[in-house]
Amino acid sequence: MLSLEQAGSEVVTDRIIVADGYTPVAHGWDLVVSPKGGSAKTFFRLLKEVLARWPRVEYVTFCEDDIVLSKNALRYIVTTAFPRGVSLIAWFSPYELRSPAPELKCFYGDIFYYSQAVTFTRTLLTQMVVKERGWSHADGPDLIMRSCGPRWAVHCPNLVDHVGGENSACGYSWLGERRSVSFLGQEYDCNLL
Repeated sequence: MLSLEQAGSEVVTDRIIVADGYTPVAHGWDLVVSPKGGSAKTFFRLLKEVLARWPRVEYVTFCEDDIVLSKNALRYIVTTAFPRGVSLIAWFSPYELRSPAPELKCFYGDIFYYSQAVTFTRTLLTQMVVKERGWSHADGPDLIMRSCGPRWAVHCPNLVDHVGGENSACGYSWLGERRSVSFLGQEYDCNLL
């Protein structure tokens, strides 16, 4: 929660935490706690909860619990305009994506693999909820997003890093494999971008 506060979480007025089997300390956040069920079940609970609470929402920013953000990253994220035709922006990627100036690099199709911190449109949100019926809950949110074949973008440099070391769905250790090579750092102030 400290990373979210340093990232400027006060600019996000409608905010919710959907917790999977534990109760985090979350002052100022709506909290939905349910039995442990894995990342996909928790993700779908979040999607449905967002649609129920805010049916006219235009964009949703989703962050997993094992990330860190640069200072004021959320302030930057909520003011970033979506490129035409893009339905998802990733704020994290482990790939070497560098740019001399901050930019969104756009991609097409089902090559999206990382859902640690993303913002997506209501259209994509609705598509994912509809697709839930055909999904195994062993599949992670990234595979669910990918199945919708969105045109997506990744922000360069990354404003988020993934610090988690194990996949809760399969128990595989990702330590070192899923880290950003272009993360600006927690102390970097995104107001400077």
